[in-house]
Amino acid sequence: MYLAGISVRRVEDITEALWGTRVSPSTVSNLNKKIYTNIEAWRNRWIEGEHPYLYLYGIVMKRAAGLVRFAMSRC
Repeated sequence: MYLAGISVRRVEDITEALWGTRVSPSTVSNLNKKIYTNIEAWRNRWIEGEHPYLYLYGIVMKRAAGLVRFAMSRC
């Protein structure tokens, strides 16, 4: 929750509502510090091998209230 942008105080309230116990702000911060290094390592890892991908490029134009048209120009 904290990593998704929820404040430490809000995490405290949510954990109490879900599990009936509060998680202190210092506990949330400590857990964040521990997991952050793992997340950064995963985000910066070297991806080996071949991986197919599809690149899409398009534009969305609103023409009238409630009507949206989508045009794909490249694929």
